[in-house]
Order: sequence, then C-alpha cells, then structure tokens
Amino acid sequence: MTISDPMLGFDLDPCLMAVDPSMIQCGVAFAQLTNPLENFILGGGVIKPNPKASDAERIALVGSELHHCIRTWNVQRILVEQPTSMYVKRGRSLDALKVLLVLGGVYAVAGAMAIPVHGMTVVQWKGAGSHYKEHSRTLNDALWPNERVDTDDEAEARLLALAFVQPDEMRAAIGLLKMNAPVERAVGVIRREWPFGPRELARIQDGLKDNRLRGVAGSRKGRKG
Repeated sequence: MTISDPMLGFDLDPCLMAVDPSMIQCGVAFAQLTNPLENFILGGGVIKPNPKASDAERIALVGSELHHCIRTWNVQRILVEQPTSMYVKRGRSLDALKVLLVLGGVYAVAGAMAIPVHGMTVVQWKGAGSHYKEHSRTLNDALWPNERVDTDDEAEARLLALAFVQPDEMRAAIGLLKMNAPVERAVGVIRREWPFGPRELARIQDGLKDNRLRGVAGSRKGRKG
C-alpha cells in the first residue's frame, strides 16, 4: 500500500473517498466535500495487493486497507467507479467480474461502518467514447502541477472525486482530451474559465461521436479505463 496518512495533530473535517477499483492497483483519493479547487485533494495513493495472491486474499487486503483509510481520514462518503456493459461487449467479462468483486469489498466495508457509497459509471463521469487513462494523468498534472502522481490509477481516483462536485465540467474536459484538444482547454473547462454550459457539452458529445471537433484525429493506442 502506498497511501499516505494525514498529518498528525490536526483535526480532520469529514471528507470524501473516491475509489478506482482494481485487484492490481486500486486507486484511492481523499477530497473535501466542497470544491475550492486548489486545495480540493487532501491525499491519496494506490493499494497494491500481492500479484501472486489469490483473488480472495487480494479482496481481503483491499477491504482491510480501505477500512484503515476510512478511520484515518474521517471519511463520511465514498464514491466508486462502476463498470458498465461495455466491459462485456468488448470481451472483458473476466475484468468486469474482478472489478465487481472489489466493489463488493468496498460496499461490505462501508456498510459495516455505516458509510454511504455512491457509484458513478465510466460514461457518467467520462462521457461517451473510448477513454485512455493517460488522459486522466495528463489532466491531473495540469490541474495540480505541484501534486503530480505516480500512477494512472491514483489520477483516476482524484478526478473521480472532482467529478462528484463538477460532473458536467469533468465530462466536457475529458471529452476534449479524447479529441486531442490542448490540455489547457480542458483545464479551462474545470476552472470555468472557458464559456461552458449544456449546449457546449452537447457539442462536445456530438464531436466525440463523429470525431470531428476542429479536425481532431482518431483514437490512439493506449491503456483504456
């Protein structure tokens, strides 16, 4: 596990824990329940079970570490990414099953501690079209240049937390990155520096379908999330 504990000697306000579920590297981020962007993320990291361990042992480890995180960070809400039917349609049934096992662990731990869990599907917070995890890391590093992360999984968890309070802006920002728009434009959407509303979001979604916003190139190879 590579998740830092909060600084000792400080009383923590209630916070949100966002989880990007995985048996390999489970991304976790802790965030304020309000949205002052610069100080929104309080901490985070990844939970890395032993790759040689059984599925049951990995789920037990993830559950144990999440239990520790909830107690240590004064977590009052949990947000977790949920798989969609697209996993199955793309021949990733086994991946979907493993994610569901991790989700079961998250819900079990949260239920035992009376912490409500909110779920967001990939489409709900990333929008339509294929998404590459490198986009998440690029956007994370641009939003918080002094808080660069070591893994795509932690970046996913951090942006998932931000999507909890800015879902429309997050979908639009990631949509722009999917179409190879400059990251500065995506950051402008999050910071509300670029004129944005339902009409602009619809335009971005239409552009994703036709792959045609400002002559954007097609998809590139990479790791999908």
